[in-house]
Amino acid sequence: MGGDVNTRHQLLGGNKINTAGTNLIKSLLSSSYLYLNDGTSTRITLYNQVANAPDVTLATPTLYLHANWEVYYNALGSDHYPIIITVAPGNSRKSSQIADSTDVCSPYVPQ
Repeated sequence: MGGDVNTRHQLLGGNKINTAGTNLIKSLLSSSYLYLNDGTSTRITLYNQVANAPDVTLATPTLYLHANWEVYYNALGSDHYPIIITVAPGNSRKSSQIADSTDVCSPYVPQ
């Protein structure tokens, strides 16, 4: 599942956090979905803008293990970069990354 959710959070990409980003991370912590974003900016950044990743991609734990997420650096006329997601049994995410992707959220989410 993915979309342009216009959130800002360090875990998703960029260096700022907004309320929507914090709420998204809190929601992820209470769901079975994991984010595929790797911290790469998904939007073209102009000289006076801060890098961010308003485009977020989520997956179930099973798909997460076999998914490869990458930004394609040809915007094709948009201000957002396309995201290429490849799902194949041979992809090599480790099951330990599932725990890492949720455990790492805690320091960034106010209690």
